[in-house]
Amino acid sequence: MKTILKTLSIKAIDRTDEYFCIGSFPCDEIVQRDLDQWGMLEPLIVQQRGELYRILDGFDRFDCAVRKGMTELPCAVAELDDISCYRFALDKAIQRQSYDIFDVSTSLRVLAEDCSISRNKIIEKYLPLFGFGAHEKILNKLLLLNELEDEQISLLRQNSVDADKILLLSEVDPSIRPAVLTLIVQLRPGINKCRQILELLDEISRREQITIADVLVDDSIQKILDDETCNAGQKLNRFRDALYERRNPTVVRTMELVDKKIRQLKLDKRVKLFVPQYLEGKQLRLEATFEDAAGLKEIARNLLETAGHTTFGELIDIVKEP
Repeated sequence: MKTILKTLSIKAIDRTDEYFCIGSFPCDEIVQRDLDQWGMLEPLIVQQRGELYRILDGFDRFDCAVRKGMTELPCAVAELDDISCYRFALDKAIQRQSYDIFDVSTSLRVLAEDCSISRNKIIEKYLPLFGFGAHEKILNKLLLLNELEDEQISLLRQNSVDADKILLLSEVDPSIRPAVLTLIVQLRPGINKCRQILELLDEISRREQITIADVLVDDSIQKILDDETCNAGQKLNRFRDALYERRNPTVVRTMELVDKKIRQLKLDKRVKLFVPQYLEGKQLRLEATFEDAAGLKEIARNLLETAGHTTFGELIDIVKEP
């Protein structure tokens, strides 16, 4: 890259122009210490734009220089067009790994719209550089993140929401995105539970012919979310269970019958019988606690008697019923 070395006044550098600012460049203690001790050893790389200059590389050094009170800075003025400058800034960001998923989304949009790079090239070259698989579906999801509002992005960044959940949020209808975003931040579900909750909300909405927003403002749901006696994990489980019960009332009634049958068996207190949650499976599981061989033999005898019990047969039939 051809550059011309110049000493520029800080006032000539437009820090507010962040077109080439890809990622976060905090003025950290190490950069500040080096600047205080050695001065500006590495010049800023800038591009002239009218009477001012905009930074391609060195946002952190610029901020530290301002903090130090410097009035002039060594700069390398790049003689490149906007597209070449952006690619240079992007390469620097990738080297530093100083970006998040929203920076990636913005960069991909700029590459597609401003730099006129084909989708195929972005998929094959740039997605892997950012650590994503080379798939069109992933590119589409990342580009959709550009539709998020600034406040939504700030909230997701502040709460360090995982990239996979952010990508999932990009697929949500914009009309309910704020409500779903609040759920993700407040309940902190894993990606699988997050998908399950979104599926349940969609199924309830379709079945009852109401909006997902209507489901979320229901008094019973709000009561769970506003319960200050529960932590995020407890709220998440109660919230998911409430959605499942609303979506599958028949299964809930069957589970109540299963619990009744288990109580009727009057199992040994040292034995616990588990059925698949919401009958999503056909296998039952036993747990037994004993101290010695005699205890194990006694439990085994009791279980043999239980196996011949009519109620146990009825329980098996309920669990195996399609």
